[in-house]
Order: sequence, then structure tokens, then C-alpha cells
Amino acid sequence: SVPPWKTIRGTNAHPSAVFWGTDDLLFAPGPDSGSANLQSVLTGGPSAILWRPPDNDYGQPSISADGRRAAIGRYNSAAAIAVLERDGTMIKEVASLNPRCVLAHVRLSPHGDLVAVLPSDFAGLRVLNVATGKPAVKLEVPDIKRCSDVAWLDDGKHLAGLVTTQA
Repeated sequence: SVPPWKTIRGTNAHPSAVFWGTDDLLFAPGPDSGSANLQSVLTGGPSAILWRPPDNDYGQPSISADGRRAAIGRYNSAAAIAVLERDGTMIKEVASLNPRCVLAHVRLSPHGDLVAVLPSDFAGLRVLNVATGKPAVKLEVPDIKRCSDVAWLDDGKHLAGLVTTQA
């Protein structure tokens, strides 16, 4: 068996661990919080915190396919979605989006310009423009009863959904 290289503990009720482009940048619960902090974990010592969410319980980040941006929200909350951009070792928050709902998941488009937002009741889907914070498209899906998850396809031109229809 392979022993763990690093053990990360936190208090987030919905924890996640997501690497951001390299094997040393990791979103994971911080040592003193329940949120998924962005950490540099390459050293054998304590992780260096590079970014912290504005409050507790942020988690399940989504990374753009080009590796440039990350979006992270607070599960089961209407708190703002943070969109971060990485330029080498520099991390900056480029947007704070109002999800306009209590959210379950966020899914960042391949180029990081759109964020798909799934509400916690799974009764819809919103797509927000990162630059404006406004809805990017009006989605009409009258036959969908529940949308559990989505993934971006065709370079961000389409969304595929894990859905339940009313049929």
C-alpha cells in the first residue's frame, strides 16, 4: 500500500480536493476552517494558503479547461460565487457573482467566461457571464423536472445535463 503524502483535515460538510493545473496547487479544506482554501502543498511542511474564501463552507470548485480560472461557491447558500484567475504564481479574484439562488454546484466553462449554476433544489439551471455577472442566456427547458449536474461540451458552446424529465 501507498502511505499518504499529506493528510488534510477540515470541517466542511461537503469537502472536496481539486488540483488547479499543477500538482502543488490544491483547493482543499484549510487547517483552521471549513472552506476549500487554495493551498500550495508541494512542501512536506504545512500548506501555504494562497487564497481564502470570504467565509466558511465554500467548496467543490470548478476549474476551466484551459487552467486559467477557477470558480467556487458556497454549497446550500446564496453567497457570492468567487471567480479566480491564475497568472503564474499570482492569484486574483476577477469576479464575485450573485448566483440568484441557493446553489448546489457551479461549473466553469472551458475558457472561464461562463459559469453554470445549479440551484440546490435542482429545479433549473442558470448560466452567468463572468465579465458582467448577468445571465448569459435564457434557458427554456420546460420538460426538465430536475437537473442534477451539467458539463460543458464543444469548447463551451453546449451544456450536457444529467436530468430527469417530466415524462
